[in-house]
Amino acid sequence: MKFLRADIYGFAKWHDFQLDFQENELQIIYGENESGKSSLQQFILFMLFGLPPKKRSFFRSKTSGKMGGMLTIADDEIGEFTIERVDEVNNGGAKCLLPNGEVAGEEWLKSRLHGMTRETYQSIFSFDALDLSGLKTMKEEDLGEILLGVGLTGSTDIYVVEKQLDTKLAELFKPFGKKPVINRQLDYLDDLMKKVQTYKSQEDTYRLKKANQNDVCKRIDDLQDSILMEKKHVIEGEKVQQAHPNLVKLNKYNIQLESYQNTTPFPEGGMRRYETLKEKMLPLESELAVLQNNADSYHKKHAELKDSLLDTSLFNEIKRQMESQVLYDETVKEMKHHETKVKEQEISLANDLRGIDINHTLADLDDISLSYQTENNWIQLYEDSQQLRLKKEQLMQEEAVQKKQRSELENSLAAIQQNRLTPDQVDELTNRIQSYNNQSFIGETKQKSAFEAFNYKRQKTSMNMLIGSIIIGVIFGLIGIVQEVMWGYAVMVAFFGTGFVQWGIGKQAMGSMEQMISQDADNSKQITVTKEEKEEAIQLLASHDEGIRKMETIQEKLQTNKIEQIKWRERKELSIQKENHIEEKVHQQRKLYPILETIDVGNWPSFYHTFKSLLQKHHEWKIEKQLLADLKVKETELRESITMFFQNENWEIGYKSITACFAFLQEKVEEHRNTLGLMEQYEGWIHTQNEQINNTEQKLQVFRREQITLMEAANVQTEEEFYQRHMRKQEKKELTIKKENIMEQLQMLFSDAEIDQLAANNMEKATAIEEKQNEYHDKLKLAEEDLDDNRRRLAALTADLATMESSDDHSRTMHRFHLENAQLAKVVKRWAVLKTAKEIVVETKNKYRDKYMSRIVEQTSDYFGILTNYAYLHVYAPKRDQVFQVESASRLRYTVDELSQGTKDQLFIALRLAISEVMSDTHHMPFIIDDAFVHFDDIRSSRMMQLITSIAKNRQVLLFTCKKMLITDINSSNVTVLPESIRKN
Repeated sequence: MKFLRADIYGFAKWHDFQLDFQENELQIIYGENESGKSSLQQFILFMLFGLPPKKRSFFRSKTSGKMGGMLTIADDEIGEFTIERVDEVNNGGAKCLLPNGEVAGEEWLKSRLHGMTRETYQSIFSFDALDLSGLKTMKEEDLGEILLGVGLTGSTDIYVVEKQLDTKLAELFKPFGKKPVINRQLDYLDDLMKKVQTYKSQEDTYRLKKANQNDVCKRIDDLQDSILMEKKHVIEGEKVQQAHPNLVKLNKYNIQLESYQNTTPFPEGGMRRYETLKEKMLPLESELAVLQNNADSYHKKHAELKDSLLDTSLFNEIKRQMESQVLYDETVKEMKHHETKVKEQEISLANDLRGIDINHTLADLDDISLSYQTENNWIQLYEDSQQLRLKKEQLMQEEAVQKKQRSELENSLAAIQQNRLTPDQVDELTNRIQSYNNQSFIGETKQKSAFEAFNYKRQKTSMNMLIGSIIIGVIFGLIGIVQEVMWGYAVMVAFFGTGFVQWGIGKQAMGSMEQMISQDADNSKQITVTKEEKEEAIQLLASHDEGIRKMETIQEKLQTNKIEQIKWRERKELSIQKENHIEEKVHQQRKLYPILETIDVGNWPSFYHTFKSLLQKHHEWKIEKQLLADLKVKETELRESITMFFQNENWEIGYKSITACFAFLQEKVEEHRNTLGLMEQYEGWIHTQNEQINNTEQKLQVFRREQITLMEAANVQTEEEFYQRHMRKQEKKELTIKKENIMEQLQMLFSDAEIDQLAANNMEKATAIEEKQNEYHDKLKLAEEDLDDNRRRLAALTADLATMESSDDHSRTMHRFHLENAQLAKVVKRWAVLKTAKEIVVETKNKYRDKYMSRIVEQTSDYFGILTNYAYLHVYAPKRDQVFQVESASRLRYTVDELSQGTKDQLFIALRLAISEVMSDTHHMPFIIDDAFVHFDDIRSSRMMQLITSIAKNRQVLLFTCKKMLITDINSSNVTVLPESIRKN
C-alpha cells in the first residue's frame, strides 16, 4: 500500500492544498517550525482511521468552510483507490472510490487495512524525536527492557505496565518483608491466635456446668411432656362422663335401624312426583292436536308462493348486473376526479416550465431522467469551477506581485549602476590611496605582499563563485532533464554565464591592480596625497564595492524572480488544462441534457433539485392520464354489458339511460326478494309449528318415562304397592333423624372414629369411670412437683453460667480473628490477580520474542552497523540475567548504558526501522519519520539519510524535517517545500 496524492479541503492550517507522493523513492517534506508538517501527518492518519467529533472540531480550518479531504492510495491487490472524509458528511465516515466505480464505506476500509488501528500504525510505522527523549531517563537494567518493549508495541507501554505490576505486588507481599499489606496482616493474625489459645484453657469448667444445664433442661422437657399427657387423660375422662347418656341412646337407635337394612329403597319424593306427572300430561295432549292442524295450512300457502318466483339463473344474472351499478357509479366519479386533476397538473407543469425559463414542452420531458450520479457530477463540476476561479484569481495576484517585484528590482539596479564609479575613477582613487601608503613609509616589499594578498583573495573569491555557479547550473540542468522542463535549462545557462562573468571581472581587476602598483612605484616620489584625500578615496571605493555587492544581490533576486515566473507559467498552463477539462465535462453534460444550454454551471446544483421536482410532477401527470384512459375503457365496457343483457331478455320498454335500466332491474329484484321474504316467513312458521309439535311430544315422552322410572325405583307393579312402600320409608326416616341429633351432640366432644369405638364397646358403669379419673389426677400432681424441683436446679446453673459469660473478651477476639482472616483473603485474591496479570505480560513478551525477535535483532544489527559505519557489528537481545548488549568491531561487548547518547539513539532508530521492516511482511504500510534524528551531527545524519534512501527503494518512506542540510543532496523531485504563505496562515 502506497500513498499517491493528498487533496486537503480544509484541515488545521491547510486548505485547498494538494501534495503528490513518490511511490518507490524517499519523499522529504521540508518546512520550518510551525509550517504545518504535523498537521499533514494528522491529516494522513485522519484519512486512514478517522477522528471522533471533538478531535475533528480541533483540526477544523479557520479559513475554510469544509473540514476533510481525499487521500489516493495504490494497493497491490485492487489497484488505485481514493479515500474521502468530510466532517459534515456521514459523521466523518470514509467514502472509498474503488477502481471499478463502486463506492465503499468505513467497514470496507477497515478490512482493507487488516485490522490496523491508529495507535498500532503510530507504534510500528511512525516515530519522531519524542520517542528518543524517554530513553535518556532510563536506568541500565531498564533500558534493555524498554528496547525489547519496542518490539512488542512500538513504544514504552509494555515496560510501564510491567513496572507498575511489580510495584503493586511489592506493596502487597514480600517473602521477608514487614511493611507490605499481607505481611502486616499475617503478623496481626498470629497475635490474635495466641489470645484465642489462652481463652480456650478457661473453657473446661464452663463445659461441665453447661453439660449439667443441658441434662436439667432435658429432664424438664420430659416432665412437661408427661404432664401434658396426664392432663389429656383427665380431659378425655371428663368428656366420657359427660357423653355417657347419649352413647346409651345411640346404641339403642342403631339396633332399631338394623331391622330396616333389607327394605327396598323408595325414590325420594316419589309420591309427590307421581301426582305431579299426572297433572302435567293432560294439557299437553290437547295442545298437540291443535299444532298439527296449523302446520298443514302453512305448507299449502308456501307451495303457491314458490310457483311465482323468477328463474334462478335469471335472478343471478340480474344480481350480477346490479352489482356492476356501484362499480359504474364509482368509475364515473373517479373519471371526473382524474379529469380535474389532469387539468390542474397540466397547468402546474406549464407554470413550472415558464418559471425555470426553458424552451421545452411537456413532450420534451418524456425521455429525460436524472440519477444520483448526475447530481454528484453537477455538484462536482460546480465545485471544480469555483476552485478553478479561485485558482485563476490567485495566479493573477501572483503575476501582479512578480511583475511589481521585478520592476522594483530593475529600478534599484538602474539606480545603483547610475551611481557607480567609472574604471578611471577607480584607478585614480586606488592610486591616491597607494601614494599615501608610499608616503607613509610602506616599502616596495610591503606593497608586493599587499598585492599578493589582494591577488590571492580576489582569485579565490572569483574561483569560488565560478565553481558555485557551475554546480548550481548543473543541478538545475539535471532538473530540466529529469522533469523535462525548459526553465531548468534556462537557469543552468544563466548561472554558467554569471560565474564566468564574475571570474573575468576578477582577472581584469587583478591586472588593473598590478598595473596600478607599478605606476604607483614610478610616481610615488612625485605625488603628494593628504590623509583627508586618502580617507575620501577609501570611502568612495567602499561605496563602489557596496554598490557592486548590491548589484550582485539584485541580479540573484532577478534570476529567482525569473524562475518564479517560469513556475507561474507552468501553473498557468496546468490551470488552463484543468479549465479545458472542466469545459469538456460541461459540454458532455449539456450534450446529455440539452436543457442545460441556457443555465450557468454555478446554478446547476440548485437547478438539479428544481428540475428533478418538475420531472417527478411530469411523471405523476402521465400516471394520472393513463388512469383516466383506463377508467374510460372500463365505463364503456360496463355500459355495453347492461345494454346487451336487456337485448337478450327482450326488455324493450323504452329505457334509454343506464340509470333507468338499473332502476328497472332494481324493481325486479325487489319483487323477487319480497316473495322470498314471504316464503321464508311461512317456512319459519312451519318450522316453528314442527318444533312445537316435537317439543310437545318430547315433553309427554319425558313424563311417561319418569312414571316408569318411579315405579321401577320402588320395585312395584301397581299404584297400591307404590303407596305402601312410601309409608315404610317415612318410619325409617324418623329413626335416622333421631340418630343424627344424638351424633351432633357427641361430635362436639369426640371425632367420628372415637364415637364409633365408644358405641361398639360394652359400656362401663358410671362409678368405674369416676375411679379411673381420680387415678389420672394423682399422677398429674406428682409430675408437677418434680417439675418445680428441676426448674430450681436450672435457675442455679444458669446464674453460674451467666457470671462466667459476662466477660466477652473471648467472643470479641474470635470475631476480630474471623474479620481479619476475611480481609486477608481479599488482599490475597487481589495479589493473585496482579500476579496472574504479570505472568500474562511476561508470557506475551516471550511469545513475541519467539516469533519475531530473532528476525528483528538480525535486521537491527544490519541497520546499526550501517549507522555506526560498522563500529558495531552485532546486537544481542536480553536473555534471562543478561541485559541488552552490542558488540563492537573489536569484539568487545557493551551494555546499552555504556553507550553514548547519540549511539543509543542510533540503536533505537535501527530497532524501530527493523520492526517496521519485519512487520511490513503482514502490513504493507508507508513509513513516516518526523525529525527523529534532529539531534544527530552531520556525519550521523548523512549515514541515516543513506540508510533511509536505501529502505525507500523497496517501500514508501515519508520524512518530515526542518533541517535544510538533509535536502541539499536529494533530487529536488523528491523534496516538497511547504509554501511560506501556508506557514503564516
